[in-house]
Amino acid sequence: MLALLAEVARTPSFADDEVELARANAAQELKAAEAQPGFRASRALLKAVYGDHPYARTQLDHATLPALTPAALKQEHARRFRPAHGLLVITGRIDAATAFAEAERAFGDWQGQGEAVADTAPAPRQAGGSAAHDPAARGQRAVHVPDRPSGRRRHRPGLRAAAAGQHRAGQRHQQPPQPEPARGKGLHTYGAGARLAALRAGGNLAASADVRNEVTGASLKEFFREFDRLGKEPVPAAELESTKRYVAGGYLISNQLQAAVAGTLANNWLAGLPAEFLGQYVGRIRAVDAAKLQAVAARYYAPDAQSVIVVGDRDAVAPQLAPFGAFGVEER
Repeated sequence: MLALLAEVARTPSFADDEVELARANAAQELKAAEAQPGFRASRALLKAVYGDHPYARTQLDHATLPALTPAALKQEHARRFRPAHGLLVITGRIDAATAFAEAERAFGDWQGQGEAVADTAPAPRQAGGSAAHDPAARGQRAVHVPDRPSGRRRHRPGLRAAAAGQHRAGQRHQQPPQPEPARGKGLHTYGAGARLAALRAGGNLAASADVRNEVTGASLKEFFREFDRLGKEPVPAAELESTKRYVAGGYLISNQLQAAVAGTLANNWLAGLPAEFLGQYVGRIRAVDAAKLQAVAARYYAPDAQSVIVVGDRDAVAPQLAPFGAFGVEER
């Protein structure tokens, strides 16, 4: 198995016909994705949050697909797939001596070729700005208006994965606050939520919901209210304890299988976290208290620091946005 893995990692073929097929499939998938409000909102938000930083360019683009030739892929593979940039994780019923011997046999003579890529620069701490700006600076407002059902995305730059307090910032993303109008007669959405993406060089906090055009303003109001409350009011003890048990329990369950443990270790390494973080996460979650959570929320969840993207029918949506600041319009 390690011999096969070494072949894939070290000497991929990038066959012409396979690359062409993959590129054609990617073009069709991209075309389908661009018809979805969520995809277009995410693309606009990445630009608003990260500006010119590489983290803003995680989605394919029709203009760049033709450049993905076998020759270009081989060149980038040589630059990016290198032993100094790699981590091999072996889990299971195998002793360390045997595992290291097999790893040496498969990868021991691997040498990097050419000039390696530079480390990723720190991501901006202000939406669309530079890392030097105050993280509490006001976010951007933009409205992207294709003729689609309304979808909203709210982002702001967040913490990198290894930053102190990162585990506190994400406490409630597993169980996002549900505004009252989302229930009963005044139903706005079945799927409001928020998440924290903590990466090696930075991160972002995002909240989103797909709603009807006519309730876009009301939904934005509820999101602003909930994020404002997080920074101004302590989370009730019962809710905090329930959420901590949920997050810690989900982490333990998700890391029961060997493959899951290997994946978590690899992902932590990619994010700049030490191997021992695997066993520290639950303890850190359990140590979070309401005061710490409120302090982090006041700094990183502040409504005025967030960028807002609204995707929907312009005539129906635009009049509802006046209370939330000045919005620009990006055409299709």
